[in-house]
Formats: sequence, C-alpha cells, structure tokens
Amino acid sequence: MKLTALLFIFLFFLSFLPLITFSAPTNHSIYIFDKKNLVISDLNIIGGNITIINSRNIIIKDNVISNSIYFGIFVYNSSNVTIIHNVISDAYYDGISIRKSKNITIEFNTIANNTNGNGISVWDYSSFVNITENHIINNQCGVFVLFSSNVSVKDNVISNTSFYGVYLYDSNSVNIFNNSIFHSDVGVEIQYGGELTVFHNSIVIDLIGVYVGEGINSLSVINNLVKDSRYFGILVYIYPLVFNFTSNMFFNNTLNFFYAYNSTLPSETTETSVIQQITSTTIHKTASHNLPYILAIVVILVTLSSLIIRKRKR
Repeated sequence: MKLTALLFIFLFFLSFLPLITFSAPTNHSIYIFDKKNLVISDLNIIGGNITIINSRNIIIKDNVISNSIYFGIFVYNSSNVTIIHNVISDAYYDGISIRKSKNITIEFNTIANNTNGNGISVWDYSSFVNITENHIINNQCGVFVLFSSNVSVKDNVISNTSFYGVYLYDSNSVNIFNNSIFHSDVGVEIQYGGELTVFHNSIVIDLIGVYVGEGINSLSVINNLVKDSRYFGILVYIYPLVFNFTSNMFFNNTLNFFYAYNSTLPSETTETSVIQQITSTTIHKTASHNLPYILAIVVILVTLSSLIIRKRKR
C-alpha cells in the first residue's frame, strides 16, 4: 500500500511538468539558457523565435523561422555558436542578432523581409564573428556591426536594403571581402574604428557605393567594383589617418569620387581603371516528447480507480 501511495505522489507531481512539443509548424519560441553541447534543428517556427543566452557549443541548423514578433534568432553572452542553413523571414526586428558573444559562425542562411530591422546585427562588444555565404534580402540594413571586433563579412549576397548593405560603427579588425552588394542607399558605410578592410566586393546600383565617415584610424579599400551609383562611387567625409585606396574600378557612376575635405587623393592612391563538430544532444521536431506525460496521467487515473474500488470493498 505504501508503494502505491508513493507511486501516486510521484506521478501526480510529474503531471504538472510543462509539456514541450517541437512540431511543424509551431508557434513556440525556443529559449535556451545556460546550456552547452546542443543542436536545434529541423523546426518550422511561425510567430516565435530562437533565443540563446549564457550558453556555449550550440548549433542552430536547418530551421525555418517566420513572422517573429522579436528577432528571428537572438544570441546573447554566448560562445561557439553556429547558425547554418536556416531560412529567416519577416521578423519584426533583426533576422539574426548577436550581442555580447564570441566565436560565432553564421553561414549559408537566407534572411529576408525583416523590414523593421537588419538582416544580421553584431553588437555590444561581440568578437570573432564569421558571416559567410548568406543571402540577405530586403532588410533595413544587410549586415550591421556596432562596437565589435574581429568580424569577417565574406562571400554574401546582400540586396534591396532600405539603408546600408554593410554598416560599421566604432568597430575594429573587420574584413568585408568578396560580397555582392546591390540596390542599397549606401553599399558600405564606415564610421569610426580601425584595421578595416573593404576588398574585392561588387557594389552595384546604389545611391552611394562606399561612404567613408569620421573617426577612422586605418582603412583599406582595395580592388572593388563600384558601378551604377546614382550619386557617388565613393564619398570621403573625413580622410582616415591611414587610407590605402587602390586598384578599385568605377563604372557608370554619376560621380566616381567626392571628397568633402580633400580635393584629391595622394598620387600613390589614384585610381587606374566552419562548422565545428560537437557531440551534443539534438532537439528534433517531434510530438513524442508528450508520451511520458500521457502515460503518467493514465497511470494516475488507474491508480485512483484502484484505490476507490478498494475503499468501497472495505
């Protein structure tokens, strides 16, 4: 009798545990706090998002996230996070937002129609972030980097942004390499920071191809194609302390160069023509997570019935 009573108490409390279901489609937001060695994959999330906080060794892959009322994917104070092969669309804010985090890989994602936010934001002293081979379409800004360092923006297609294809503000050691950027107000805009490189990009059909702002310690703009800018191919507002500007090609811009405080560039710069392998627990879309709770409820009902029958017999 004591064993039956203990079983009843255990199953009774078990029945109050939350039901967790990852199914397709779902409007559940996935919230990961203080976890490690985890994979989140194959979800179709409508109206929700994925949030990672204080965690490490996380992979987010092969998910479809749409119509989030917040960010599509938000990573805060975390490390060793890989975001790969996801489709993120129509979030109210940014498609992917990385804040105060390090060792982040964002690759092979499609990020579209986040018209109140950016495709990808890296900010609040994040570092060692690689943004590679993503399609970033129809956002306010394509890639937005703020107060961060050691960021690589490489081999992405960034199109139809309301403001900037790539925007850097007060960031250091940022490499913008081999991207296709078109149909933006400004293809690449840079304000403050140092050790910045804009190399071998195609920047086409923008109002301004490259905007060089103020407070820049060192900047290299090398071997880029800037074409069909409605106003300027490159606009230099204040000349960087160190400026390597060479081997770029400008075609069919209304004005190739405009220097707010410099009439010409120095003669030597005149124009001439990872997926980490992780042993981890995997979350998949399935309804089988509910099975233990259903069985627990059935056992409780059977136990209660048995107790009532015994009591009546006495």
